[in-house]
Amino acid sequence: MQIEIRNYGKPITPVRISPIDIQISGPDVLLTFETVLGRSYLVRGSDLLPSAWFTVAANVQGTGNPVTVHDSGGAVYSRRFYDVVTLP
Repeated sequence: MQIEIRNYGKPITPVRISPIDIQISGPDVLLTFETVLGRSYLVRGSDLLPSAWFTVAANVQGTGNPVTVHDSGGAVYSRRFYDVVTLP
């Protein structure tokens, strides 16, 4: 059985992506996550979860493979939270 999903102009609810592989590289944080070809992603960070999100990378294009995003200087903070969501 084949299922076809179509979007007829209705908003798509953002979906949180999990898991995110986090690595420290000097003062930077490398965030790697699986992507779907043709989808766009928003990577956010916060020092005070869950409020005060800031954008680490916007409109990251999915390749169908893992993608790595850099948070420049992110490792110098004692505590930081990350979130990746799909964009409509």
